[in-house]
Amino acid sequence: SNGNNTSNNSSSLGIPTLEIRLPSCYPLGETCPEPILHNVMMKPQLKQQFLKELRDMYEIEMDVGIMWGERCREELLSGDNTAGVNNEEEEHNNGD
Repeated sequence: SNGNNTSNNSSSLGIPTLEIRLPSCYPLGETCPEPILHNVMMKPQLKQQFLKELRDMYEIEMDVGIMWGERCREELLSGDNTAGVNNEEEEHNNGD
């Protein structure tokens, strides 16, 4: 049954997470790693726009973990499109 899968993740629920999928040639090739955001409250098109911005930042031999992590932190702290993400005590009962 699929019903139980969500409860296993409850410990990490709500913590904004940046996942970086590295291409097999990394860091030697020119292929950009794939940034994926989890648990970020963002309108889908803003999120796609932001992920595109991260990919556009990429240069060969760049440390994407640090660069993208910092950029995500800025974006989340700006708080425009991430209501309540930084405040873990806030209840998310707006029913999205």
